[in-house]
Amino acid sequence: MELPLVSASLGAMGYLAGKLELDPLLDVELKLEVWKLTSRLVLHSEARESPVEATIWMKDVRELSYDMENCIDLAEPDWVARMSGFKARVKEANEQYDRCMLGSIPICSNAATDFQIPIVDGRRRPDLPVVGLHDGLFDALYQWLTDDDKELKVASIVGVGGIGKTTLAKQLWHKHKPGGYFGCRAFVRTAKKPDIRRFLRSMLAQVRPHQPPDTNEVHELIHDIRQHLQGKRYFLIIDDLWATSVWDVARRAFPEGNGSRIITTTEIKDVALACCRYQSKSIYKMEPLSVNHSEELFIRGVFASGEEKSRQLDKVWEEIIRRCAGLPLAIISISSVLASQGEANTIHHMEQIQNILPTNTTHVEVLKQVLNFCYNCLPSHLQTCLLYLSFYPENYIILKI
Repeated sequence: MELPLVSASLGAMGYLAGKLELDPLLDVELKLEVWKLTSRLVLHSEARESPVEATIWMKDVRELSYDMENCIDLAEPDWVARMSGFKARVKEANEQYDRCMLGSIPICSNAATDFQIPIVDGRRRPDLPVVGLHDGLFDALYQWLTDDDKELKVASIVGVGGIGKTTLAKQLWHKHKPGGYFGCRAFVRTAKKPDIRRFLRSMLAQVRPHQPPDTNEVHELIHDIRQHLQGKRYFLIIDDLWATSVWDVARRAFPEGNGSRIITTTEIKDVALACCRYQSKSIYKMEPLSVNHSEELFIRGVFASGEEKSRQLDKVWEEIIRRCAGLPLAIISISSVLASQGEANTIHHMEQIQNILPTNTTHVEVLKQVLNFCYNCLPSHLQTCLLYLSFYPENYIILKI
């Protein structure tokens, strides 16, 4: 049984099991009790839902594993002698499991456990082709960016989460390289709980790359951005805007004229209107993908070029696509999991995914279920890694070491 050293669901049991197995001097009975405890914890960690008694027991076992791990770390090289003091607690945990008859509780495994995403060689999976963005919306925005109007103009892309607002903005971004039609540009992201200073510093660092920001004061950052943009034709994208208060601060940094353009993306129509000076003609609403575009995106994601797709699976994946409700993020996420299974994809597997996805519900709920499923498909050590990343603020940049 190969286990991660530390994980959110198993605590430090993987570390302990490996450490205890390697030491021939350790009490054999303690080793057996730890392995019994570990196998029981693994069994219940894969359950879709656990009763209260099992949840409390699992929490206590994880706490025990952390205490034992600390003993090993702090008591080197005498940890073997001190470890015998945990035998009573380990035996008590196993006896509690038996007393509560937790072994007799039916375990309904999480469907995602059948879809463990394999660890590959680290090469990045090629990006899927963009589907459905060139049916008018992209072309309209592209023409708007380069029209003859010399005034500063703002447009806002509006739509629910996962519908492709950022993808559309990125496509427009890549069409305009620095030094081309626009003299300078910046692509900045905000968050539900925005850090205005970091937001403005990021913008200044992009429009003035050869002179890093040397201040943290909001009014000074606004002054520096405005001074650098003065007299230039600039292109700015402000992604994922949640509050008009952020726009009210940021717009003070944008000088008028020179044919400059700003694009914002948001899920909130009132925010979009505020950015566009309440001119509804400057709002571009994104709609879900059509059935044909959804099928195209899904098939490209699951089946490699030239690969035959089984006709037996047609009806099942058509229902999966329907339940993704035209959300590109949902379709790409599900197809990526299926693609990772290769020849292991069966009607049974696809029916499991179909049953996970809700019907006749909101786009938010669809996305929530899809992302939850994809998270559960990850190996436990990667799940723990993502939990650690949640300590950081939204859109925080983590540099490679």
